[in-house]
Amino acid sequence: MARIGFNARQYIPAEDRIVSFGTVDEDIKFSRIAGGLQWPNSLENQPGYALIITEDIKVDESIQLKHLRVVSEQEDQRIDQLLFWCQSQEINIPIQCLLSWYADNTNRPSMEFVWALRKQAQEGGRTGTLNISPPPYIDFKKDKKQLRNAFYLQNLRTYLAKEALHYSPESKLNADLQDTDEKKFPNSVFALAYVVSAMVTWPNTGRVME
Repeated sequence: MARIGFNARQYIPAEDRIVSFGTVDEDIKFSRIAGGLQWPNSLENQPGYALIITEDIKVDESIQLKHLRVVSEQEDQRIDQLLFWCQSQEINIPIQCLLSWYADNTNRPSMEFVWALRKQAQEGGRTGTLNISPPPYIDFKKDKKQLRNAFYLQNLRTYLAKEALHYSPESKLNADLQDTDEKKFPNSVFALAYVVSAMVTWPNTGRVME
């Protein structure tokens, strides 16, 4: 499981009010950052999954895409521990970046944990934590699951086919992405698909605040 933390010392201003920063282990600069989150499913004994991806500043002209990189990820059966991890990651991100987590925000039992942790953070003087947003073009209450999965998978395949989506050799995604189809998604792939779809659809997702 990859846990590549952000190195604040590498945080530098770039052109056009874009903030770029690298990771501890790699000297690669990024201009956007966002998170994906899939809730644990206790009925099916599936742990939840959270991850953070960044987008490179420059377009790779050979494929006409900016590379996306999974820089931090976590799996946990307990939703409270998974959300604590999300909050710990937010602390390491430059203050100008408001991190959004893309997830099913219609799942009320899960959102109850989010609201409680937000309230606790606000009482401690911390705001802007656990900003949960739905991924694009999806109505979790109405859309058929297979149609949602096909949309997500299309976005992932675009980046995978062009080798523009990167993750650690130790990442659970290595195995989980091999057998993914429209009928069945591991939770790690859901988390990845949510955030990749958001970054593909919305160009301003994860950009530094002015």
